[in-house]
Amino acid sequence: MFSEKYEFFLEIAEYGSVTKAADHLLISQSALSKYLRRLEESLNTQLFDRKSLPLKLTRSGEVFYRYVTQCIDLEKQCMTQIENLKENVVETLRIGVGPWRASCFLPQVLPLFQEKYPFVKIEVIEGVSDALADGIIKNKIDICLMGASSRYPFLQFIPLCDERVLLVGSSFHPIVKQLRLSHSEYNDFINVDIRLFRQERLILTTTRQGFAQSIESYFAKVSFAPTDVIRIENLQTGLYLAAQGNYFSFVPEIATQSLSLPENISFFTIGQPELIYPISLTYNKNAKLSNAAKLFVDTTLAYYNKL
Repeated sequence: MFSEKYEFFLEIAEYGSVTKAADHLLISQSALSKYLRRLEESLNTQLFDRKSLPLKLTRSGEVFYRYVTQCIDLEKQCMTQIENLKENVVETLRIGVGPWRASCFLPQVLPLFQEKYPFVKIEVIEGVSDALADGIIKNKIDICLMGASSRYPFLQFIPLCDERVLLVGSSFHPIVKQLRLSHSEYNDFINVDIRLFRQERLILTTTRQGFAQSIESYFAKVSFAPTDVIRIENLQTGLYLAAQGNYFSFVPEIATQSLSLPENISFFTIGQPELIYPISLTYNKNAKLSNAAKLFVDTTLAYYNKL
């Protein structure tokens, strides 16, 4: 096995001494020194700085150490999966996600995951950010896709991407028509100052949702206090209300690619630098991730890294 092949190298790195590592492994120092010499010759590089005591990894040694430990982790995962298949063991993974985000995230990632790991049974739990965070802390959710927030100090966030927050309005609204006229050559979303919309009716999701929390935090930062706000649960509702011409709503940029969009609406980025909503995979920092959750994290990160 891979781990057995490099066990001696890891022991030397841990103890910082060939002598101490040999004592722990119950082999002679000369045998371990010979092993290390052959390993370095096979790699055509020096793994340890012999001038330092205790021994320290060279830069090449650090790279090799990192890949060896990663390969050993993969080997353990592989053996676990093989044993699960032999014993017909089904592991359950409980994934938390917001209702609208489930429709744009799960169809992309879940088929990839289940094709690679058919022995994992999936349970999807939908809810707003506060409910999802509560589910994680009560051990009802293993891994969750949600916005990163300092409101949840008991959660660990693995960054996936930063989504631009877009303001949405009817293309026939006077402000929108003026903005489009003054930026007729602009290819990307037009950037606006949110204070331009102080007297407009704004649509926000409920404060239990991380997306709304992020927007309102920005409002406070730029001293913006809207005079008329309507609260909703569903982003799709906000889009269609905005299309009627009397409201402005907010959506993450991914919504422009995944949600059913009404006609005659325009999207704008907000502020300089642009307002973003950081998306993360989230879990309880005081609990150990299950093997299935680790595999799901790896699959999701690989998918987002290709975008």
